[in-house]
Amino acid sequence: MKEFKKALTMEAKRFKKWLKSESKWEVYSHLDADGISSAAIMINYLKNYSMNQFRLRIVQQLDDEVIKEIEKSKLPTILCDLGTGQLSRLKKAINNNKIVILDHHQPEKLLNHDNLIHINPCLHGVDGSKTISASGVIYLFLKEAGLNNPLMASIALIGAKGDGQDMKAGLNYQILKQSSIKERKDLNVYGHNLRPVHKVLEYSNDYEIPGITGNETNAVMMLQELGIKLKNEETGEWRTLSDLTSNEKQRLISGVIIKRKNLDNPEDVFKTVYEFNIGLIKNNLEEWSSMLNACGRMDKPSTGISLLMEEDDGEVSTVLSKYRRELAGALRWINENKDKILLTNKAVYIKAHSAIPFKLIGTICSITAINSLFDKEFIIGISEKNSHELKISVRSRNDELNTGLILRQAVKEFGQGGGHLRVGGAVIKKEYEAEFISNFERLLNS
Repeated sequence: MKEFKKALTMEAKRFKKWLKSESKWEVYSHLDADGISSAAIMINYLKNYSMNQFRLRIVQQLDDEVIKEIEKSKLPTILCDLGTGQLSRLKKAINNNKIVILDHHQPEKLLNHDNLIHINPCLHGVDGSKTISASGVIYLFLKEAGLNNPLMASIALIGAKGDGQDMKAGLNYQILKQSSIKERKDLNVYGHNLRPVHKVLEYSNDYEIPGITGNETNAVMMLQELGIKLKNEETGEWRTLSDLTSNEKQRLISGVIIKRKNLDNPEDVFKTVYEFNIGLIKNNLEEWSSMLNACGRMDKPSTGISLLMEEDDGEVSTVLSKYRRELAGALRWINENKDKILLTNKAVYIKAHSAIPFKLIGTICSITAINSLFDKEFIIGISEKNSHELKISVRSRNDELNTGLILRQAVKEFGQGGGHLRVGGAVIKKEYEAEFISNFERLLNS
């Protein structure tokens, strides 16, 4: 930890010197919640602390096309939530450009160069998969460079939540203490500020509410029996959990526990909710993360950036609705196309190809893993990226095998891959699909 903090301090000083000597910058970031959060923190700093000009691009990955763009521009470039696994492919760009890599994925290699600032907790023995995300790395790095903004600390933890990290673990906890986030105990459901109360109960997937989970009609009836109004009488809008009075919330919690009285631990229905405002919008970290993921996966990253920069144009609710429909359609396809699912001893391969968009395949793998739709340790999604390439996404429930390293090894002869302990991604040529599966199986079982 001390070595990481030392690197942050030292490299932040060098970064500030670079900012004084270079007026125009390119910024690239990943399209998921961590990447969009990372981008928002970086551009906030460039706009308000350094006053440098910049161009931002949100990308699916650092592929050959993006790397050629960086090489061609010859402008100093900042890579957020990207780059640490592609150092060898960035060598030409680093020789000609000043490059700043702020990442938390498994590093491909070590590289020292006068044109390179490379900040990654993994280089200093800090677990980048569990205790800090890329947005957290960027927040801590820029804090050393003069950033002082509790809202940016809060946004950094959206990225951590999006990557499934613990808010009370390691560096995330330090960032939490510097943020504007408020903690409270509440029902362990999704959508406190986003979903109507009856929908929150219907989709209570983290624990069962007998007769209510999966049944909208019964959820509505339960609320009516408890004397909880579904809609706001003045506006006609559906009420959320956050709209309930303290008395209504207590009646609802008691009602849920009573419904669960015949189950083990019927009172085990609570979780810590981490909540904060951006402008007039209040959401918890899980909700902010879902909104940003939706924007990135639905080709609307600018909407996510605008949301975090307090410039929301009202489009995010439309994007979120479309995103949910796309995910529902993808999950329905899996249920209806068992012949496209390959089951092995430890893994399931979802050979979706063109049926599931490549920007959604990772999310589908995560949902599949979380909900244990298949009783396997590794969930592998395969989707078409374009006419000649496949996107591979991997999620794991095994902490003994490093998913990112295994995936990188499996595709090293015909693609690019990497990731974390439990998460990985790669791109390969279509003709190597069978060879990839063979390699991955061999590495899992060796």
